[in-house]
Amino acid sequence: MKNHTKNETSSRTILLLLSMIGFLMFSLTLCANYLQEKSINSKNLYSIFIDYNAFLYYTIYLVFMALTFTEKYDKFSGTKSLIMSLIVFFALEICNFHAVDYLLEHLVHMAFAGLVLGNCLGLFCYVRSLNLPEDKINPKVIGQDMIYSYLIGREIRPRFFGYIDLKMFVNRVGVASAVLLNCALLYQEFTKSSTLNKSFALIEIMHLIYCADAVVTEYTFEYSLEVQKEGFGYICSVGYFIYPFLMNIFPYHILVSRTELPTWKLVVITLSFMVGYLLYRGSNNQKYDFKVNPSTPGVKFIDTHSENRKLLCSGFWGFVRHPNYLGDILMQLAFAGLTMCIPAIMPLTDIFFLIHRSVRDNELCKEKYGNSWDKYCEKVKYVIIPGIY
Repeated sequence: MKNHTKNETSSRTILLLLSMIGFLMFSLTLCANYLQEKSINSKNLYSIFIDYNAFLYYTIYLVFMALTFTEKYDKFSGTKSLIMSLIVFFALEICNFHAVDYLLEHLVHMAFAGLVLGNCLGLFCYVRSLNLPEDKINPKVIGQDMIYSYLIGREIRPRFFGYIDLKMFVNRVGVASAVLLNCALLYQEFTKSSTLNKSFALIEIMHLIYCADAVVTEYTFEYSLEVQKEGFGYICSVGYFIYPFLMNIFPYHILVSRTELPTWKLVVITLSFMVGYLLYRGSNNQKYDFKVNPSTPGVKFIDTHSENRKLLCSGFWGFVRHPNYLGDILMQLAFAGLTMCIPAIMPLTDIFFLIHRSVRDNELCKEKYGNSWDKYCEKVKYVIIPGIY
């Protein structure tokens, strides 16, 4: 019976790995079709995905980000690193190295380089963790097979040479790269197009705000469940390294095809983003302030009797259990242009993962807080969408 269960687990993890690789390759294929406007066949498959110069430049960029990395997570640490990256990138453009053109022409190559380097980083962390004592291992992978451990991560917060917190590092690389790519795309549109594509500019500016916000508020990410409780493996490293490229499939498709969305849709997209951003940033700020100072006057909470922790149940967090996820979903819908088309696959996939994460968070909180979580759920009945879910 135990062997049967173990075989089922192994089959599920292999299926999960193959599904993730399949999804990433499908997404990169979309990049090739919508960003480069090339059809893929057996003859050009290698050249579409692999370029050694692009691989080298992406590696140099990661080294540069590592050199600017500090262990001080405040309102300026991520911002300083981002500003330095932007200065170097646009200095190359001004000095006629054509950095913007090169980046946009090699997006698929850069994304594939991120996929390979993310795998290498995940594998490095997995091999390194084999010598760690069991009390240092992610509890979720104890007793699990090798593939599952590689995907999820055996360590919670691994450090590179004892200095660079890899979770914080890949997060900074992901969001800073997204800001840099957003700026490059907007620069291309504003300087090299005879007519401004309002639909593209609007979605890219919203995405720029979203990613810049993540850089400026990097210090709050350290307190998230992802950093504190989840392992660091393939999913985390690959996800952050290729996120900027996959997220821009839809806006780049609009740019290349010169599609103009109707005015009413642009208005709805703007409202969706604004409401979503207010929910997202307001709820995350409220949660961070509560964690830093849980004795703030006027704040309602439920005492969990667990490590002196309390459950916030007022303000945004008395509205739904995950107001930050609701805000994020509204923004992702705006990024997708309120459409269900194939180029919008990444924002729509993010929505799916946010819903899945809400289920996972519920299980984690139930396990951690017990009856106190049940009381919170009775008080705040809906998970993300009031009256529906």
